[in-house]
Amino acid sequence: MQKKKWTEMLQGLVIGAGTMGRTHGAAYASMPGVKLAGIADIRVEEAQQS
Repeated sequence: MQKKKWTEMLQGLVIGAGTMGRTHGAAYASMPGVKLAGIADIRVEEAQQS
């Protein structure tokens, strides 16, 4: 499979860095053609650790 440029990839953002947010973030990051753009949470420390 040819690697896509970041401009050709689907980009996603996860809102919430709890258990489900981290699970979804890991799943999106492992999908071909998907770039995890970031994780946002009102708890800054949680988002930075995820």
